[in-house]
Amino acid sequence: AEGADGEGAPSPGMLLRHYAPRAPLTLYAGPPAAALAHMRADALRLAGEGRHVGVMVADEDAPAFAGTPARVVPLGPRADPAQTAARLFATMRELDSAGVDAILARAPAHEGLGLAIWDRLVRAAEGRVVDTG
Repeated sequence: AEGADGEGAPSPGMLLRHYAPRAPLTLYAGPPAAALAHMRADALRLAGEGRHVGVMVADEDAPAFAGTPARVVPLGPRADPAQTAARLFATMRELDSAGVDAILARAPAHEGLGLAIWDRLVRAAEGRVVDTG
């Protein structure tokens, strides 16, 4: 079987490998409005400390970061988790290439493909999960 990126399927021992960005990634879980407000406050605080902040969110969430110095990379529409899943690692690499030193991401819905996306993000965050619920 082929992966979505056109590469062959990984061998069984490779399934748990994942892309982890160089910059520490923090994942925000909880109600969307609360998670976005917390992310925006953290983005402003980190930028105020001289950090270069990257944000990974659904297209609809990007406006929440208007007026912040954060580099926002939309992952696609919230209603299209397949696009989010396909863009996830490329977005992390893009933010790494841009030289950010902190990445903030909002957790997807815990259903369907969102569960797989959640799993990848939790691994990339290495346990840095903020529950805003």
